[in-house]
Amino acid sequence: MGFGEAIKTCFSKYFDFSGRARRSEFWWFYLFYFIVSIIPFVGIFVALAALIPVYAAMARRLHDTDRSGWWILAPAGPAILGGGILAAAFASNPDNPDTTLAILGGVLMIPALVLGIMLLVWLASDSQPGPNRFGPSPK
Repeated sequence: MGFGEAIKTCFSKYFDFSGRARRSEFWWFYLFYFIVSIIPFVGIFVALAALIPVYAAMARRLHDTDRSGWWILAPAGPAILGGGILAAAFASNPDNPDTTLAILGGVLMIPALVLGIMLLVWLASDSQPGPNRFGPSPK
């Protein structure tokens, strides 16, 4: 699947979180998303409009490796919790933050990083050959 076809496919499956997506479909669309998102002013609006299709393509990509699409949310939990604790550590006194809270918030970012790397590896993995519980192989 080429660049243009991947963009067309992902936008035509705007809210479709079911089925499977090949690596080329996801990565070409993600490249489009990245390029568009860095364009000043217009990029933010296009990036927001394409956010749902990016997550839908990501879920379909995970399905292609026979993993649940819910894994895309895994890094968010520790990152949000750790970020909130870090914000609380610096909110009371930015010049002298609460060291214990700052360390705890930083430590909670480690699982978010590990889960993010794990997700990236899964997104780059080859498809599961043949049909799986999410449907027939797109190859």
